[in-house]
Amino acid sequence: MGGTVELEGNLEPIGGAVFLAELARLERQLYRADTTSGVTRTRSQRQAEALVEMAVRSAGAETVTRARPLFSVLLGDETFAQLCEMSTGVVVTPGRVAPWLDGAWLETVLFDGPRTVVSVSHRRTFTGAVRRAVSVRDRFCQHPSGCDTPADECDVDHIVPYRDGGPTSQFNGRLECWPHNRDADRHDHDATGEPPRDITPADVDDAQRRWRQLYQQRHQTGDDGDDGDDGDGEDPTK
Repeated sequence: MGGTVELEGNLEPIGGAVFLAELARLERQLYRADTTSGVTRTRSQRQAEALVEMAVRSAGAETVTRARPLFSVLLGDETFAQLCEMSTGVVVTPGRVAPWLDGAWLETVLFDGPRTVVSVSHRRTFTGAVRRAVSVRDRFCQHPSGCDTPADECDVDHIVPYRDGGPTSQFNGRLECWPHNRDADRHDHDATGEPPRDITPADVDDAQRRWRQLYQQRHQTGDDGDDGDDGDGEDPTK
């Protein structure tokens, strides 16, 4: 009415997550621009402009590189067995993931126990392997209040502050949402990190060997629902 457009619709979980992540990214850009220029707008107004910006960029898509989703395969920890979960915490079926795989980046994250990442593969170009290790391990904000903000909306916080000699490592890192990390009155200042340990090539080899043995045992016993031969000849730890 009067040229105003009202939108309403339903997206499947993965497509919806892609859409909302980009909408949030553009809305944050507009918020920073508004703050710099002294403009005051509501979040809804910024989101409306972000939707228009998405359409404008789509119109020039022939000259824009298409973004590729990232799928992380977590190995070596029974906590994640049989779990197909998005970074937002929504559990989806493998059938939902399959249509996206041809155009996706894949990375393998190898665990040694439930809390220690010993390897993050480099099958895609990315920086911040430590951040990836903490993100896939914690998955949600680790503030003791029980906050369930997902990893995509969290900072990786130094438990022992860097200025106090705290190392930048997975053992001194945790996920915290922006309010719990950046608001001094809400921040948890009494947390302690994981006991540090050196990760050696031997640790990676041992974790790969344990996972390979577990994978083979499942195929031999039929726990995975097939006859023990996946037919593709691939090593699941690579």
